[in-house]
Amino acid sequence: MTTFPRTAEIRRIIVWFDTQLDVVDVTMKRSLSRLQSVYEYVEPFINIDQCVDFITNLDDNNESTIVIDDTSSSDGHILALIQSLHSVKAIYILILSKEQ
Repeated sequence: MTTFPRTAEIRRIIVWFDTQLDVVDVTMKRSLSRLQSVYEYVEPFINIDQCVDFITNLDDNNESTIVIDDTSSSDGHILALIQSLHSVKAIYILILSKEQ
């Protein structure tokens, strides 16, 4: 996990949780790059505990949007855990076709 820059300028954050995330994959790098062009900060996670810790430690001024891969959210426990966190403004479940 990278160190989050604690500055007042960063307000909009994407937290990407995916147990299968491969940040070395070319397609994934492209997707992360596109998100970074829109959001001030993008932080990928493959571990739910680290993801929740990161969101919990955000300042009240930060607004986090969560992107979750559909295979990572299948048990519903993760969604219940994340949606209860105060800085979460939106949760999106990403469904990718294997054919793409």
